[in-house]
Amino acid sequence: MIGSNRFRIRSLWLAIMVLACARQVAGQTDGNISVGLDYGVDIPMSDALDRGSAFGVSFRLPRPQRFSAAWDFGALTADLQHSVRGTDLAIGELTARPVLGGVAYSMRGSRVEVTAILTGGISFSKLDLSDAGKLGIRAPSGVADEHAEGKVVPAFQPKLTLWIDLHRWFAVGGNASYMWQRPKITLTNAAGTVEEFTVNADMLRLSVGLVVRVF
Repeated sequence: MIGSNRFRIRSLWLAIMVLACARQVAGQTDGNISVGLDYGVDIPMSDALDRGSAFGVSFRLPRPQRFSAAWDFGALTADLQHSVRGTDLAIGELTARPVLGGVAYSMRGSRVEVTAILTGGISFSKLDLSDAGKLGIRAPSGVADEHAEGKVVPAFQPKLTLWIDLHRWFAVGGNASYMWQRPKITLTNAAGTVEEFTVNADMLRLSVGLVVRVF
């Protein structure tokens, strides 16, 4: 009889804790700003770019149900392989910085928030030439005056995010996005323009992270 009472008491406490947590969990999605850490992998759609991965800072901003404005200020940095005068070279490090704006659509339950985002804008790109890249495009005269200039190009990105609330203070989430951008690069040396080419910098990005509420 005593064992049965203890079991009932424990069951009652468990039920109370579950209900309390359920009430607390709903609070993460309700207009809070959260910050945390994530781990992302960049998968290029071209063999000219290397795959990358890194830890980063993750933000979760409050979104209204259904439609809202969206923006993104991402960055891509990757080593670029390119053929110059018939020779394949690790020509340098490509950096692209898109500035995007668009629309988001959010669906939210008691513990789960899913958001589909579509943004577009422009991308600023540059190529930092490696020593091998500079030698590869150097003028026949031997004068060392090599440069790479990137142009501003259009950029678009569909993105899907998922957040699961563990507690009113914590949430785990992930996102998948596809960045479409084609940087245009002009190579010059002391004699003039060597080459103009376009880089397929399309990138699939996957990330997962953990955030904690700060406001």
